[in-house]
Amino acid sequence: MAAAWIENPGPRALLHIIIQPTYTMRFTSTTCGLGALLTLLVPALADESARIITFLTRKAEMTEQEFHDHWTNTHGPLVVPWALQYGVNRYTQYHTTEANRTTLQKALRLPDEYLLQYDGAADFTVSSIEQFLSAYADPYYKQVIEPDEKSLFAHSGDVMVVRGSLGWTTDIVENGGAVMDVAGGCSKWREIHGIVNVFSLSQKAWLSRLARWDITEQLGCLLDFVRKEYPDEWTGTSHRAESRPGVGTST
Repeated sequence: MAAAWIENPGPRALLHIIIQPTYTMRFTSTTCGLGALLTLLVPALADESARIITFLTRKAEMTEQEFHDHWTNTHGPLVVPWALQYGVNRYTQYHTTEANRTTLQKALRLPDEYLLQYDGAADFTVSSIEQFLSAYADPYYKQVIEPDEKSLFAHSGDVMVVRGSLGWTTDIVENGGAVMDVAGGCSKWREIHGIVNVFSLSQKAWLSRLARWDITEQLGCLLDFVRKEYPDEWTGTSHRAESRPGVGTST
Protein backbone atom coordinates (compact mmCIF):
# COMPACT_ATOMS: atom_id res chain seq x y z
CA MET A 1 0.00 0.00 0.00
CA ALA A 2 1.03 3.61 -0.35
CA ALA A 3 0.32 6.96 1.15
CA ALA A 4 0.93 10.36 -0.37
CA TRP A 5 0.59 13.90 0.85
CA ILE A 6 -0.09 16.32 -1.99
CA GLU A 7 0.10 20.06 -1.50
CA ASN A 8 -1.33 22.42 -4.12
CA PRO A 9 -2.38 19.76 -6.65
CA GLY A 10 -3.07 21.01 -10.14
CA PRO A 11 -1.07 21.53 -13.33
CA ARG A 12 1.83 22.45 -11.04
CA ALA A 13 1.92 20.63 -7.73
CA LEU A 14 3.99 20.57 -4.57
CA LEU A 15 4.47 17.01 -3.41
CA HIS A 16 5.41 15.26 -0.21
CA ILE A 17 5.05 11.54 -0.93
CA ILE A 18 5.62 8.51 1.30
CA ILE A 19 5.26 5.06 -0.27
CA GLN A 20 5.20 2.09 2.11
CA PRO A 21 6.05 -0.56 3.11
CA THR A 22 8.77 -1.58 0.65
CA TYR A 23 10.54 1.73 0.27
CA THR A 24 10.19 5.42 1.02
CA MET A 25 10.38 8.39 -1.32
CA ARG A 26 10.15 11.96 -0.06
CA PHE A 27 9.65 15.04 -2.19
CA THR A 28 9.25 18.33 -0.36
CA SER A 29 8.62 21.70 -2.03
CA THR A 30 9.19 20.16 -5.45
CA THR A 31 7.39 21.61 -8.45
CA CYS A 32 5.94 18.80 -10.58
CA GLY A 33 3.45 18.47 -13.41
CA LEU A 34 0.82 15.83 -14.08
CA GLY A 35 3.43 13.61 -15.70
CA ALA A 36 5.40 13.56 -12.47
CA LEU A 37 2.30 12.59 -10.52
CA LEU A 38 1.72 9.66 -12.85
CA THR A 39 5.36 8.60 -12.68
CA LEU A 40 5.47 8.64 -8.89
CA LEU A 41 2.08 7.25 -7.97
CA VAL A 42 1.00 4.85 -10.69
CA PRO A 43 3.64 2.13 -10.12
CA ALA A 44 2.54 1.78 -6.51
CA LEU A 45 -1.20 2.16 -6.87
CA ALA A 46 -2.21 1.32 -10.45
CA ASP A 47 -3.83 -1.98 -9.48
CA GLU A 48 -5.32 -0.85 -6.17
CA SER A 49 -8.40 1.12 -5.28
CA ALA A 50 -7.45 4.30 -3.47
CA ARG A 51 -8.97 7.10 -1.46
CA ILE A 52 -8.00 10.70 -2.11
CA ILE A 53 -8.85 13.46 0.35
CA THR A 54 -8.13 17.13 -0.39
CA PHE A 55 -8.61 19.91 2.16
CA LEU A 56 -9.89 23.13 0.59
CA THR A 57 -10.03 26.81 1.53
CA ARG A 58 -12.64 29.20 0.17
CA LYS A 59 -11.78 32.45 -1.59
CA ALA A 60 -11.40 35.30 0.88
CA GLU A 61 -14.24 37.33 -0.63
CA MET A 62 -16.79 34.53 -0.18
CA THR A 63 -18.84 34.06 2.96
CA GLU A 64 -19.04 30.61 4.51
CA GLN A 65 -22.66 30.26 3.44
CA GLU A 66 -21.88 31.29 -0.14
CA PHE A 67 -19.00 28.84 -0.30
CA HIS A 68 -20.88 25.82 1.04
CA ASP A 69 -23.94 26.51 -1.09
CA HIS A 70 -21.92 26.94 -4.28
CA TRP A 71 -19.70 23.95 -3.61
CA THR A 72 -22.65 21.61 -3.08
CA ASN A 73 -25.29 22.92 -5.45
CA THR A 74 -23.18 24.29 -8.32
CA HIS A 75 -19.78 22.63 -8.23
CA GLY A 76 -21.01 19.19 -7.16
CA PRO A 77 -23.24 18.60 -10.20
CA LEU A 78 -20.43 19.77 -12.50
CA VAL A 79 -18.09 17.14 -11.06
CA VAL A 80 -20.49 14.19 -11.33
CA PRO A 81 -20.25 13.27 -15.08
CA TRP A 82 -16.49 13.79 -15.06
CA ALA A 83 -16.05 11.67 -11.91
CA LEU A 84 -18.20 8.82 -13.20
CA GLN A 85 -16.32 8.78 -16.50
CA TYR A 86 -12.99 8.30 -14.73
CA GLY A 87 -13.70 5.55 -12.22
CA VAL A 88 -14.79 7.47 -9.13
CA ASN A 89 -16.83 5.12 -6.95
CA ARG A 90 -17.64 7.65 -4.25
CA TYR A 91 -17.38 11.43 -3.99
CA THR A 92 -18.18 13.07 -0.67
CA GLN A 93 -17.97 16.69 0.41
CA TYR A 94 -17.06 17.41 4.02
CA HIS A 95 -18.18 20.85 5.22
CA THR A 96 -16.89 22.76 8.23
CA THR A 97 -17.17 26.28 9.61
CA GLU A 98 -15.15 28.51 11.90
CA ALA A 99 -17.72 27.86 14.62
CA ASN A 100 -17.24 24.10 14.18
CA ARG A 101 -13.48 24.44 14.45
CA THR A 102 -13.72 26.66 17.52
CA THR A 103 -15.98 24.13 19.23
CA LEU A 104 -13.51 21.33 18.49
CA GLN A 105 -10.57 23.40 19.66
CA LYS A 106 -12.23 24.15 22.99
CA ALA A 107 -13.39 20.57 23.50
CA LEU A 108 -9.93 19.09 22.85
CA ARG A 109 -7.96 22.07 24.21
CA LEU A 110 -5.97 22.28 21.01
CA PRO A 111 -3.29 24.91 20.43
CA ASP A 112 -3.96 27.08 17.39
CA GLU A 113 -1.22 25.38 15.39
CA TYR A 114 -2.86 21.97 15.89
CA LEU A 115 -6.18 23.01 14.37
CA LEU A 116 -6.66 22.44 10.65
CA GLN A 117 -7.85 25.67 9.05
CA TYR A 118 -9.90 24.77 5.99
CA ASP A 119 -13.50 25.14 4.85
CA GLY A 120 -14.12 21.71 3.39
CA ALA A 121 -12.65 18.45 2.17
CA ALA A 122 -13.34 16.55 -1.04
CA ASP A 123 -13.18 12.78 -0.55
CA PHE A 124 -12.82 10.52 -3.60
CA THR A 125 -12.71 6.71 -3.66
CA VAL A 126 -11.39 5.58 -7.04
CA SER A 127 -10.91 2.24 -8.78
CA SER A 128 -7.67 3.29 -10.46
CA ILE A 129 -5.38 6.14 -9.47
CA GLU A 130 -3.95 6.17 -13.00
CA GLN A 131 -7.41 6.64 -14.51
CA PHE A 132 -8.29 9.32 -11.97
CA LEU A 133 -5.13 11.32 -12.61
CA SER A 134 -5.72 11.16 -16.35
CA ALA A 135 -9.07 12.87 -15.76
CA TYR A 136 -7.31 16.19 -15.19
CA ALA A 137 -6.24 16.24 -18.85
CA ASP A 138 -9.85 15.97 -20.04
CA PRO A 139 -11.13 19.11 -21.82
CA TYR A 140 -14.22 18.99 -19.59
CA TYR A 141 -12.05 19.47 -16.50
CA LYS A 142 -10.08 22.30 -18.09
CA GLN A 143 -13.10 24.10 -19.56
CA VAL A 144 -15.77 23.49 -16.91
CA ILE A 145 -14.49 22.26 -13.54
CA GLU A 146 -11.21 24.17 -13.29
CA PRO A 147 -12.77 27.61 -13.97
CA ASP A 148 -15.37 26.91 -11.29
CA GLU A 149 -12.61 25.86 -8.88
CA LYS A 150 -10.91 29.21 -9.48
CA SER A 151 -14.13 31.02 -8.59
CA LEU A 152 -14.57 28.95 -5.44
CA PHE A 153 -11.26 27.94 -3.87
CA ALA A 154 -8.33 30.06 -2.71
CA HIS A 155 -5.38 30.18 -5.11
CA SER A 156 -1.79 31.32 -4.84
CA GLY A 157 -1.11 32.63 -8.30
CA ASP A 158 -2.36 29.93 -10.67
CA VAL A 159 -2.06 27.19 -8.05
CA MET A 160 -4.95 26.14 -5.83
CA VAL A 161 -4.23 26.35 -2.10
CA VAL A 162 -5.03 22.81 -1.01
CA ARG A 163 -3.57 20.02 1.07
CA GLY A 164 -4.38 16.39 0.58
CA SER A 165 -3.76 12.74 1.29
CA LEU A 166 -3.76 9.60 -0.82
CA GLY A 167 -4.14 6.20 0.83
CA TRP A 168 -6.72 3.58 1.76
CA THR A 169 -9.37 3.03 4.43
CA THR A 170 -10.18 0.15 6.77
CA ASP A 171 -13.74 -0.08 8.08
CA ILE A 172 -13.94 -0.86 11.80
CA VAL A 173 -17.55 0.13 12.58
CA GLU A 174 -20.22 0.41 9.90
CA ASN A 175 -24.00 0.80 10.07
CA GLY A 176 -23.90 0.75 13.86
CA GLY A 177 -21.96 -2.52 14.15
CA ALA A 178 -18.45 -3.94 14.08
CA VAL A 179 -17.17 -5.25 10.77
CA MET A 180 -14.15 -7.12 12.14
CA ASP A 181 -13.23 -9.53 14.92
CA VAL A 182 -13.83 -7.57 18.13
CA ALA A 183 -13.17 -10.29 20.72
CA GLY A 184 -10.09 -8.53 22.10
CA GLY A 185 -11.93 -5.27 22.60
CA CYS A 186 -15.00 -6.94 24.09
CA SER A 187 -12.98 -8.82 26.68
CA LYS A 188 -11.23 -5.61 27.75
CA TRP A 189 -14.58 -3.79 27.91
CA ARG A 190 -15.96 -6.49 30.21
CA GLU A 191 -12.93 -6.15 32.48
CA ILE A 192 -13.78 -2.49 33.00
CA HIS A 193 -17.56 -2.30 32.70
CA GLY A 194 -18.93 -5.82 32.92
CA ILE A 195 -22.01 -6.99 31.08
CA VAL A 196 -24.40 -4.42 32.60
CA ASN A 197 -22.72 -1.46 30.95
CA VAL A 198 -22.14 -3.32 27.72
CA PHE A 199 -25.87 -3.95 27.51
CA SER A 200 -27.38 -0.54 28.12
CA LEU A 201 -30.76 -2.20 27.68
CA SER A 202 -31.97 -5.20 29.64
CA GLN A 203 -30.34 -8.52 28.80
CA LYS A 204 -33.59 -9.81 27.28
CA ALA A 205 -33.95 -6.71 25.12
CA TRP A 206 -30.40 -7.06 23.86
CA LEU A 207 -30.82 -10.76 23.15
CA SER A 208 -33.91 -9.92 21.15
CA ARG A 209 -32.02 -7.29 19.16
CA LEU A 210 -29.10 -9.60 18.54
CA ALA A 211 -31.49 -12.26 17.27
CA ARG A 212 -33.03 -9.86 14.78
CA TRP A 213 -29.71 -8.33 13.71
CA ASP A 214 -28.10 -11.73 13.11
CA ILE A 215 -24.62 -10.46 14.06
CA THR A 216 -23.06 -13.26 16.09
CA GLU A 217 -19.77 -12.91 14.22
CA GLN A 218 -19.61 -9.21 15.08
CA LEU A 219 -20.36 -9.66 18.78
CA GLY A 220 -19.23 -13.22 19.31
CA CYS A 221 -17.47 -12.52 22.56
CA LEU A 222 -20.53 -10.84 24.06
CA LEU A 223 -22.83 -13.63 23.01
CA ASP A 224 -20.49 -16.22 24.47
CA PHE A 225 -20.59 -14.32 27.75
CA VAL A 226 -24.40 -14.18 27.64
CA ARG A 227 -24.66 -17.91 27.00
CA LYS A 228 -22.56 -18.61 30.09
CA GLU A 229 -24.02 -16.01 32.45
CA TYR A 230 -27.65 -16.10 31.33
CA PRO A 231 -28.41 -19.72 30.35
CA ASP A 232 -32.14 -19.30 30.93
CA GLU A 233 -32.21 -16.67 28.20
CA TRP A 234 -30.39 -18.90 25.72
CA THR A 235 -31.99 -21.95 24.13
CA GLY A 236 -29.22 -23.31 21.99
CA THR A 237 -26.07 -22.65 20.01
CA SER A 238 -27.93 -20.97 17.17
CA HIS A 239 -28.34 -17.22 17.52
CA ARG A 240 -31.37 -16.98 15.24
CA ALA A 241 -34.73 -15.98 16.67
CA GLU A 242 -36.47 -19.18 15.66
CA SER A 243 -34.17 -21.19 17.96
CA ARG A 244 -35.25 -19.15 20.98
CA PRO A 245 -39.00 -19.26 21.63
CA GLY A 246 -40.38 -15.88 22.57
CA VAL A 247 -37.16 -14.01 21.74
CA GLY A 248 -36.96 -11.66 18.78
CA THR A 249 -40.44 -12.50 17.52
CA SER A 250 -41.76 -8.96 17.65
CA THR A 251 -40.92 -6.32 15.08
